[in-house]
Amino acid sequence: MRTKTGLRRLFFSNIWRVQMALAASLFFLVLPSRAQLSLNPGDTVNLSQLVGPGSASIQVGDKLFSDFGIPGTEVPVNSVNVTALSNLFGYGISFSSSQFAAIGNTTNDIILEYSVTVTDPQRLISDVHLSYNGSNAGSGFSHLTEEIFTGGFGGQKIAQLDVLNPGNPNPIFQNSVNLVPTRETLFIQKDLYLFGGGSSSGLNYALVSIVDQTFSEIPEPSALLLAGIGFLALLTWEHLKRTAAR
Repeated sequence: MRTKTGLRRLFFSNIWRVQMALAASLFFLVLPSRAQLSLNPGDTVNLSQLVGPGSASIQVGDKLFSDFGIPGTEVPVNSVNVTALSNLFGYGISFSSSQFAAIGNTTNDIILEYSVTVTDPQRLISDVHLSYNGSNAGSGFSHLTEEIFTGGFGGQKIAQLDVLNPGNPNPIFQNSVNLVPTRETLFIQKDLYLFGGGSSSGLNYALVSIVDQTFSEIPEPSALLLAGIGFLALLTWEHLKRTAAR
């Protein structure tokens, strides 16, 4: 039988555990949950809604875009808009800003990053498509380099895409890459570099107002097999119906 003193010691020796458990519970209760915005093609959100703690992710069709960032860049985050995109290649997003520019003797280096994940694991990403509308005058030029990683930003680099204007000999406004094997999640990092041309004259500039990105996918072999079985079953049923009708 415990004495009152023994019970008191037991209580005070364990009270810190109770306090730690309560603190942990309160910590997880107050953690900001990440909002998820569902956008239709053409819908636009400001990048400031997608960057930082508790920021939102966006779903466009069968793709979920998260982990947005614009690290080490002087361009204000609220000057960039993100628009849901859909074209013949698939679903994606488009970045636009009046700050993607360099005029005269200036340069501008903008980093944009985010992750993309398929919402249907049976339809993995097979192609990445990049395009932009870079324009220039005089000696101005723009060059967008895109690195594609798995396992996080700076993880395993699996591909790189480049678009630029002017080019050598011709500008490259769009580029794409096939992914083998197909992927469920990708981490995208874009580096947009603009040089105004070195002269203070307004006749030298480089401008980019839109950067588009879309992703194609193909069904997994198991999904293709199931679709094939279903198609064969349908053909067999149609054949049996015709035979019975004779």
